[in-house]
Parts: sequence; structure tokens; C-alpha cells
Amino acid sequence: MYIFKLLVTYIFCFVYYCFCQTISISGKVTDTSQTPIPNAQIKLEKTKQTTLSKEDGTFLLFDNAGAIKFRNNNSKQDQNVYFIKNGILLINTENITFAKITAFDIHGKNILSKEKINLHPGQNIINLALKNSGVYIYKISIGKKTVFLKDYSIIKQKEKKLVYSMEESSNFKLNAIPPFNDIIFVKKDGYLNFRMEIMTPETTGLEIKMLVCSGTFKDIDSNEYQTVKIGSQIWSVENLRTTKFNDGTPIPKAEQLSQWAHLTTPAYCYYNNTSDSDSIKILGALYNWYTINTNKLAPLGWHIPTNEDWDTLQNYLIANGYNWDGSNSENKVAKSLASKTNWINCTENGAIGCDLSKNNKTGFSAIPAGSRYHDVDFNYIGQMCYFWTSSSFDQDHAYYRMLSSYLDFLDNYMSLKSCGFSVRLVKD
Repeated sequence: MYIFKLLVTYIFCFVYYCFCQTISISGKVTDTSQTPIPNAQIKLEKTKQTTLSKEDGTFLLFDNAGAIKFRNNNSKQDQNVYFIKNGILLINTENITFAKITAFDIHGKNILSKEKINLHPGQNIINLALKNSGVYIYKISIGKKTVFLKDYSIIKQKEKKLVYSMEESSNFKLNAIPPFNDIIFVKKDGYLNFRMEIMTPETTGLEIKMLVCSGTFKDIDSNEYQTVKIGSQIWSVENLRTTKFNDGTPIPKAEQLSQWAHLTTPAYCYYNNTSDSDSIKILGALYNWYTINTNKLAPLGWHIPTNEDWDTLQNYLIANGYNWDGSNSENKVAKSLASKTNWINCTENGAIGCDLSKNNKTGFSAIPAGSRYHDVDFNYIGQMCYFWTSSSFDQDHAYYRMLSSYLDFLDNYMSLKSCGFSVRLVKD
């Protein structure tokens, strides 16, 4: 009996270190009229879990990486999928079969035995909930294959998620689950890509509403951009990241601040001079205004928006209820333009950073890509985004539009032309 307890304790410890968190995220993908969207590609960007939405638009993302699978070396790989949370066991199997399930507490005591549970092809949900809260080890046998799963059942206070860790003294100690932060990404042809922060690994009932895409275009580097129609205008919904003018001429790249600060000619860079392709795709490039003034930055059929183009967008949003409070006066449109990700959180009611899930009603997807100044180099990533206009103010200054995590309006101001800001495009 002592050896058996030792074995179960070893299994438990091994599972804990391999499996600190269970991921279980479910919801439904629809368009804005609540029509289900099937076969949408859904993934978590950091933990790499992927799935497709079903015919009714529903989906389930879960991670069973904590399962320890013992196999006969001569047998084929186990095709069954196992997942357990709070005493609810999910088994996906391809064939009609049956399972034998045994549960042990952390002391090795057998507290549950189910000799023969019939399984049908597809998803099988089995309630193994026990009377008491605690940590349990489940031994699941299907045919000649056996897996061990760890589960922590919380009976009275489900909001207090607890796991156990092993100290050197071999005494168990309660620890809170570490923080979770990921981004759910949803893609479907004909719709704008959807990105939203997920702050808990157990999220149910997500309502993902996808906006119609107004087509795509490519820059001279073959980077592809999605677009959205807002009122009478069609806007790009990603920051420009081309490294060439539309005639094929390379745009000079300036990485050193000493070089960047004194330029009165075109230049671009990436935030913090990153070379990470994922960051570049999300944040785009930063351009000084002299690059804008060449009239060769945008692909054929597109242009850098003027101050008047931005006014048209802003006025349309105010008049059509895109203010965060639903009003039709004053400029409170920031949340409707800002993305659901990357912004620093704040508590100011109506500000971009207050509840990111309510952002991006327009699909414009403004990302806080920061800026580059001549004297302080890179700054404000996660807090602000700056978009150049093509409108000059005077010899040294040009107009730009700005969004801040702490504000609820689209700001209109001017800055030195040597600054590095993001660029969006509007269709001719």
C-alpha cells in the first residue's frame, strides 16, 4: 500500500509540473445579424490551441497537455482526446468503445470506481463530480491504453481556483493559479480578422461578432491588408509596413536616434528596431512625415488620409451612434476605433482602456503602436497610437490624429515632421 501511495504521489507531482493550468474556452461565432459562421479558424496566439467553429457557429478550445499517456511501444498512437475540469470528464473518441475509470485522492485512497462506461463516437461528457473539494488523480483505461489526469474539484467556492505544489519537505501547500493572458484570433474569408484578449483560461459563452471585410489590397512588398467600409469611406484596418515607395524605390531605414532626429528626408523604422515578423505585422512601421509628403507611399488607388478625410470619419461616427455612450454629439468615438487588444487597462469610464471587449465597433482596429520622437526615441507603446495625415501645418509641423488608452475621443493636433508615426490608408 505504501508503494502504491508513493506511485500516485509521484504521478500527481509529475502532472502538476507539466500542467499548471487548464484551458477551456467556448463560445459562438456569428456575423452582426447573429447568423452563425461555420468553419471559422479559431486559435489562441500564445498557447497555440486551434479549432474550427461548427455549423451552428459554436466552438470549444481546450488543452489536455496535462494528460500522462502510457502506451505499449508496439501500439498505434492514442487518437482519443481527454479533458477534465471540476469533475467533468470529456472524452472524444473515434469508435464505439467503453472506459474504466478509477479516482484516487492525494493520499492514494481509491474513492471512485466505474468499471464500464459506454462511449460513442465523438464527444462524451461524464460527470465524475465528488462530494468534497480537493485534488484527485483519475486513471482512465480505454482498451489497452491508460492515461492519468489530475483535477481539482471546487465544490463550494468555484471562483477560488487552487492547485497544489510540492515543497522539499514533501508537504503540500496551496498556491493560486498563475495569471493567464492570451489573445483569441478568429479568421474567416470575407470577414475582418477578430482579435480579443482572454484573461482567464476558463471562459465560456464568448460572443464573437465578425464584421464584413470590404476587400484586401497589397503594397509593393506584397504585404496584404484588410479593409472596412465606414460610412462612404473605405479604410485599411492595419498599419502600413511597406519598406518601398510605390515606384519600387527603397525607403531609407534609420535605426539610430542620432540619425533619425535630424532627418528632413524620408525614413522609416520599426518600434524599438524590432526584427520580429509577428510584431511588425501587428504594429506596422513608423514613418516620418517627409515619407508621407513624397505622395509615393500608398499603393495605386489609395492615399494617406488628409485632415478632411479624418474629419469625415469622425463626423460620421458621431452622427451614427458610435460614441461610447450612444450619444450623437461631442467627440467620444475612441473606443469604436480602438482594437480589443494591446491597450493598457484603465478605469476611466468610456476610455479605450476601460473594458477592451467593448472596443472596435467599427472594425478600424487601431493598435497602440507608439511613436518615435527626435529627443526621447521610442515611447508610448500600449498607451497611444498616432496616425499621420497628409496635411501640413507649416514648414516644420504636420497634422496627426491620436488615440490614448486613457481618453474617449479622437484627438487632432500637430507635431514635428521628424516624428515617427503610424500610417493608415483610405481608398481614392
